Amino acid sequence: MNEFTSTLLPITLALMEAIKTTKLIPTRFLPVVSIVIGIILVFITRATGTEFSSVIIIDGMIIGLGASGLFDLGKKTILNK
Repeated sequence: MNEFTSTLLPITLALMEAIKTTKLIPTRFLPVVSIVIGIILVFITRATGTEFSSVIIIDGMIIGLGASGLFDLGKKTILNK
């Protein structure tokens, strides 16, 4: 992970919230979309001279799963759902 990774989680969370409000994607696919967005964002931040590697995929998965888990945690804590 690099210095941009800490900012990618809230960006992924905001993008997922925007996608969720459009209701174009069924809710059961949102975690997968979150992972894909995380991988894309990690690849963009590391695009300077790096190849697409397993580290980028793992970092993106961590960010995507973190964003989807962070939303669920907030929903359960704040809204008691």
